[in-house]
Amino acid sequence: MENTDCISKRDAVFLLELIHECVTCKNKTGIKNIVDSLSSLVAIDNAVFGIAQIGTNGLIQTYDVMNISYPEEWLITYKRKNFCQVDPIAKENFSNFELQFWEDTYKKWNPPKEFISAARDFNLYNGIACGVRNLKSTEGSLFSVAGKLENHPREKFIIENLTPHLHTAFTTYLSKTKAPVNFELSKREIEVLNWVKKGKSSWDISVILAISVRTVKFHVENIMVKLNAVSRTHAVAIALSAGVIDID
Repeated sequence: MENTDCISKRDAVFLLELIHECVTCKNKTGIKNIVDSLSSLVAIDNAVFGIAQIGTNGLIQTYDVMNISYPEEWLITYKRKNFCQVDPIAKENFSNFELQFWEDTYKKWNPPKEFISAARDFNLYNGIACGVRNLKSTEGSLFSVAGKLENHPREKFIIENLTPHLHTAFTTYLSKTKAPVNFELSKREIEVLNWVKKGKSSWDISVILAISVRTVKFHVENIMVKLNAVSRTHAVAIALSAGVIDID
């Protein structure tokens, strides 16, 4: 995690507990429980999560959605009116996979009035969305929540740090339709990952293992690909939950 000055000690402990639940979660009920718990930290009324398979041309090939608490009628309307073609939140997410406040995105994209009006009918006009993609850019996710959310560093920090782990939980849930994640790390990769777990930088690890920084980065990238992780911390969390490395 980056600088935690914007959150309280209670927030940090609660967030770490949610992350742990994500990496050990195996089913849809577990994911819904995590998001329900998240509403104790940020003002969430509705939430939806989606995973897209992305082709070499950058276009979305398949899109799996888990509705956590969005109104079912809104999802039916969204599909019937083909709002996916004009939804600025989805467009922005799959363009850069960065956290966005809906209000800012609406100003940037200026979506059709029909879309805005329909969303307001379901009280879906204020929210935050965040997504991640894997290193190979073949898969990306969107976590979108609506509620009385503020454009504040605290909310941003919590959503940004939880989203990669929700991505792991959701892809685990969908694993019956996906190829299994390759957890077969080499002895050297496990060594590197253990030092990453201890908070060591690539330069630190290169000195400890007497190898080049470039070689360390090569191993870290391989580890992230094998674990389908989007960051070093994310890789450590997945490896710990799978028993690939020990807590110590």
